[in-house]
Amino acid sequence: MFIRIKNIQKKRYAYLVKNTWSKRKKVSRQKVMRYLGPIVTLEKSTDKLFNEYHDVKDMQKFLKQFPSKTIFTKLLELELANHGFEKKGSKMTKDSISVSLTTRNVTKDSIPIVLELNEGFISNYTLSKLYNFKSKTFDPKKEGLNFANTYLQAGMSMNDEVFVALFNKVYKKA
Repeated sequence: MFIRIKNIQKKRYAYLVKNTWSKRKKVSRQKVMRYLGPIVTLEKSTDKLFNEYHDVKDMQKFLKQFPSKTIFTKLLELELANHGFEKKGSKMTKDSISVSLTTRNVTKDSIPIVLELNEGFISNYTLSKLYNFKSKTFDPKKEGLNFANTYLQAGMSMNDEVFVALFNKVYKKA
């Protein structure tokens, strides 16, 4: 499944779409699985690094010490902070946009939305998919690619060292 954007009356909306194959007609069709919400595009305002934002001295020690979901949350905080969000309790906020770090809801004025950033989308769906990533095969190359695609689809960015360490944590749990 993937996110598809539809332009309706000069506004952009995100839908979760699945391709299906018709054996009889021998064509592929897109089926909308669910509506995700209107799209809000964000521009990067700063470019802080992980260890600067979270005041981490030893990155390897940090990556080994915490569970993968904690690291995901810290990466999400950094990404949102780089796009102008401020942390208030267990939420990251900017204007009327709120991203809950505990329930993983992305809203604007309490309505679910989709944030477009870094050529990806942060939404309730992509955050759930990212936090609940599970290996489906025992092939680390395929799973590494699936994990990278999940991360890119969510609009997250990270350096190679963090990606490899995080993937190893997630992959070894399966």
